[in-house]
Amino acid sequence: FLNIENLAFPGAGACGGQYTANTMATVMEMIGLSPMNTASVPQVDPRKHQVAFRCGEIIMDAVRAERKPRDIATRKAFENAIASVAATGGSTNAVLHLLAMARDADVDLKIEDFQTISQRTPLLVDLKPGGKYVALDVDKAGGWPVVAKRMVDGGYAHKDTMTVTGKTFAEEASAAQETPGQEVIRPLSDPIKKTGGLVILKG
Repeated sequence: FLNIENLAFPGAGACGGQYTANTMATVMEMIGLSPMNTASVPQVDPRKHQVAFRCGEIIMDAVRAERKPRDIATRKAFENAIASVAATGGSTNAVLHLLAMARDADVDLKIEDFQTISQRTPLLVDLKPGGKYVALDVDKAGGWPVVAKRMVDGGYAHKDTMTVTGKTFAEEASAAQETPGQEVIRPLSDPIKKTGGLVILKG
């Protein structure tokens, strides 16, 4: 039983696949409300302490600069978030959550927008439940900034959206450090599918 458990659960924290929790963690980085390269760090990794400290610094800087969530969560930022769900094969619950967030942010977002953006965004990340790898493998591959850079390089994201750090999406993505030889995040030249999509509904 212990062996089954160890194989089924790769680590502490959220479910390992790109289910609702990991999908929305991805979304928060891609929409710009969470600092880039924070969500993919595993729960029990010692780097979590660095992440927490950095987030504290960033939020204090945002308060001083009067950088508010609605300044960040624009229509273009929501489109980036939707594209990231499509590129990672994320949970269909992202539709529910992003529509609710958009309503609160006074952003005009419709359910049809998800299909439109998915159709123009390739599936790039080989994650369970539809793929082979888990969130821990994304971190080993370089984290969500690698996905963000793919989106920027391929023209699938708005480069000029502002993030919580005060830098643009493209500036944050440019700092990505991809692990040589990683197979989790596909190159733009070899997507899993030419169009992305939402693969599962999980509460």
